[in-house]
Parts: sequence; structure tokens; C-alpha cells
Amino acid sequence: CPHRCKCLGRTIICNDLNWSIVQLLSGAIRAFTNRHSIGKQENAALLSMKQLLYLNLKHGSIKSLPPGPNSLFRNQGRLLYLDLSHNQIESLPQKCFFGLMVLKSINLQHNP
Repeated sequence: CPHRCKCLGRTIICNDLNWSIVQLLSGAIRAFTNRHSIGKQENAALLSMKQLLYLNLKHGSIKSLPPGPNSLFRNQGRLLYLDLSHNQIESLPQKCFFGLMVLKSINLQHNP
């Protein structure tokens, strides 16, 4: 099990893991927490995590979310819980949550 992760059966729960390691483990990660801003490398890693059930991106300095087919979440069709609280998101474009088919909860608190 990688450093800063907990492994429970086939589920890997990671907190603030290096994004290059995330890409290697992407198929197994079910829960992920990141507290850093998201750039191109992080976008690619996020798109590869198709088995995610829980994604915590709070305190991540996120300012905007791409809409529609460019959505950060377009490959997370299994995601149930998303936390985007404590970022700098000022508006939500149409279809910015494109791909989130079974989402049960989203936290957008403490954004401007």
C-alpha cells in the first residue's frame, strides 16, 4: 500500500498523494483526498480514476470547472460523493458536472 494511503481489500484511500503515483494506481482508487490546486497533470490523473466513489477536493484553490465534454468529472460515472468546499468557485457553468450519473452528495460550501 502506498505511503499516505490506506488499503482495504481492493479499495485504496489516499490523502494528498503525489499525482504521478495517483496515475499508476488510478484503477484501484475508490476514495481520494487532495488539498492542492489542480493543473493539467492533475486533470489527467483525475480523468483516469474511473472507479472513484468519493472525491474530496476541498481547500484546493479551484476557481472554475470546465463544462460539458471537458468536465473534470466526465469519467467518474460511479462517483457518489464530491466535496468542492473551501475553494474559489464563483460560478458553475452548465454541464460542469457532466458524467456524474449517480452522484448523491456535493458540498460547495464556503465558495464565493
